[in-house]
Amino acid sequence: MQQGSDIIYKGKRIDKAQFRAWIYGANGLRKLVNHWDDFEAHMSTGIWFQSLDKVPTKQPRKTRTPKEFTDEDRIAIVANMEVAKLEDALQSVGV
Repeated sequence: MQQGSDIIYKGKRIDKAQFRAWIYGANGLRKLVNHWDDFEAHMSTGIWFQSLDKVPTKQPRKTRTPKEFTDEDRIAIVANMEVAKLEDALQSVGV
């Protein structure tokens, strides 16, 4: 073996020429890479990960909570609706 041709991967010393490993994508795919250079290239993209536990999980979407209206809010809403009705009635009469 040449000096510097082996690497430490998951706690084991492996010759780069004999390197094979599965890599995992966030969409559930897995891929077998047969060369150390391919492994490094895939890891540098940020799309592939060396183990399933390192694959980021999707965050659930936040649900909107309905607004809690106070009594003053309700009074203002009703008042605005009444004003709109009066304006429509006056406009239909021609005033």
